[in-house]
Amino acid sequence: MPRLHELQRDFARSVLCGVNFPSEWLRSNGIPPAKRLAIYRNNTILGLTEALRDGFPVVNRLVGEAFFEAMARQYVRIHPPRSTCLLEYGAGFPEFIASYLPAESLPYLADAARLEWLRQEAFQESYREGLKISTLGAVPPQSHGGVRLEMQPSVRLMVSEYPLLRIWEANQPGFAGDDRVSLREGGCRLLIVRPRLEVEIHSLDTGDYALLTALAKGATLIEAAELAISSDDDFNLFTSLHGWLQCGLFTHLSL
Repeated sequence: MPRLHELQRDFARSVLCGVNFPSEWLRSNGIPPAKRLAIYRNNTILGLTEALRDGFPVVNRLVGEAFFEAMARQYVRIHPPRSTCLLEYGAGFPEFIASYLPAESLPYLADAARLEWLRQEAFQESYREGLKISTLGAVPPQSHGGVRLEMQPSVRLMVSEYPLLRIWEANQPGFAGDDRVSLREGGCRLLIVRPRLEVEIHSLDTGDYALLTALAKGATLIEAAELAISSDDDFNLFTSLHGWLQCGLFTHLSL
């Protein structure tokens, strides 16, 4: 008889990958062991597939239920859960889609999955009270350059070479606009954040994206501003900061 961890390992391989599992290690309890294992296998793969479908509804809509099921089942077999919490399952799905040959005619699909996963992450993060404009205003002018700004824990930033926000919006329930999206519209830079109860997606220009990316990495305000200005000649630091402070994007200030 194998040790417990060996039994668990082999059972998991059998359920997810179809590897043979000795029938003598299963109790029939009125049902042939092979049938009991098949029921467990089907329920497990179905449950994980539906968890992915719930987490990636836009991807599901873009490819259709049958295509999504085939893709998800393949992912489940290669990438079984590492946690008992299904909310954490699917982190590697976007990367898997990027290498999934049947989806190569949909080059934007992996980015659509990345956006959906970032939205899930943002939704699960905590919320902190936003930094007041007066707090930043109280900093002496000579110290502005050394200011560091922390952002909401839910902040996520991403870039796509496709009109991803338009694709995402056109595939939301109840969307009543023109759902035709041309990939020739070009790429986008996105901020995903949950300021309070709902996750928001903001389209960013090059200056704001450079500013927020630098601040997220711990750059000082002057360092981030220099990067923003170098990427966008029309970037206005005061206007940008004022807008994001009003949105409650920043939570803490340090010198």
